[in-house]
Amino acid sequence: MQPLLNFLSIELTVLLTAALPIIELRGAIPVGISLGLSPIHSTLISLVGSMIPVPFILFSIASESSKACPHKEPRVEENGKLRLSRNISNHK
Repeated sequence: MQPLLNFLSIELTVLLTAALPIIELRGAIPVGISLGLSPIHSTLISLVGSMIPVPFILFSIASESSKACPHKEPRVEENGKLRLSRNISNHK
């Protein structure tokens, strides 16, 4: 059980290192290799970790744009794309 926990902690270390905005893949892949992971395994975990902050960034951009432009309302279309539409009735 202990070797499995050690291995998972190594993967979690690489995953969280890749999620940091400044370090990202340039730091996470060498960290994973130095902790004993194969280069391919380290790269795959780093790619997944670097995608973790993306939804948070996109949602914060959408909320900030709705604050900056109150006459535009964010709208999600049927295909899942986010679109800002003008609401002419509220625009002065």
